[in-house]
Amino acid sequence: MISNYCQWKGESYVPEKVDLALRWSNKDPFITYSAAKDSQWHIVEMHNKVAKDNAKEYINPKGSQPHYSPHKRATENLDRQCIKKQKTQVHNYPDMESIHMEGLAWDGINWSCAYDSLFVIIHMIWKQNPQIWTDRLKALGSTYLTLLVDGFSQVTQRELTLEAVRDDIRRQLHSKHPIQFPMGHVGTSVAELAVAIMTPSDPVSICQVTCLNCGFRHESRQGYVLHATTQLITITTSQWMDSLSETTNILCPECLLEAPTLYNQPPTLLCLEYPNCNLITSHVIKVKTAIGTRNLYLRGIVYHGRYHFTSRIIDKDGRIWYHDGMTTGKTVCEDGNLQSMTNQSLAMCRARNLVLAVYACL
Repeated sequence: MISNYCQWKGESYVPEKVDLALRWSNKDPFITYSAAKDSQWHIVEMHNKVAKDNAKEYINPKGSQPHYSPHKRATENLDRQCIKKQKTQVHNYPDMESIHMEGLAWDGINWSCAYDSLFVIIHMIWKQNPQIWTDRLKALGSTYLTLLVDGFSQVTQRELTLEAVRDDIRRQLHSKHPIQFPMGHVGTSVAELAVAIMTPSDPVSICQVTCLNCGFRHESRQGYVLHATTQLITITTSQWMDSLSETTNILCPECLLEAPTLYNQPPTLLCLEYPNCNLITSHVIKVKTAIGTRNLYLRGIVYHGRYHFTSRIIDKDGRIWYHDGMTTGKTVCEDGNLQSMTNQSLAMCRARNLVLAVYACL
């Protein structure tokens, strides 16, 4: 285009608005370049499979010289291999870096710290894999836990806030049990809250006392929230769980032998309440069931002190996050790593004592 313009106006023609430093003359002529010869356009016919495969890559126009770089071609081939590998790679769980950790803001009118500290832990477990954990939590058979899970889905879709979900469940609990779950400037027991939301409508389906000698079965009151008392010696929560599934005080009426308590199905979530007990918090506990054992991993701890509940959340990578709805609000703060925490550090957090631990499967 520039070459044609110079031929039309003449090579000595200088437009008026050209800066003085850029003007040319007969002594300092404007340098022109010979116009490149355009390649003619051709339609690529797809007559066979080879032509179709070649069409996926760039085709040089007829009359032009291809620019070939062996290093570039090798890089392109390597990139294609990487893309193919990425397409076939399957992740069971999303990277925890990509999961937005969200807290619950404390309600100063109707004190909500018991709800905040427990719900934030369950929410993190659910967010690890919403599809799987929706099925798992609903399978526990609790009406309130089902409402909580449905609320989490609405929060993800930006239809509700976590606080709105909390308040709805709280109102329903208060309507049925106003003494246990009061409103106003009154505290609530986090252990009673855990029992309320995790008790299934059919408790017989949870676990039974089973005689391993003759097969006799008897209903057990043991549920998904277990309460410990001070032990004669210091033991771990894992050892305590083993003792629960050993012999009981119930004798089999058939063979007069003590029978162990076993879960009918491997539980996916358990809460252990052991305030002021000489128990060491295990990172992993084994739960014995009628069909084998299942490992459950420490996923959260609730603390209490000065009439207020706070919590620590532990993700699947072992990172610890601190939540206090009164101070951190809708956010959580990174608070170390589980592997580097001593039992004393787990038992106390910011001058508050451990009262409840939440364990869940992967």
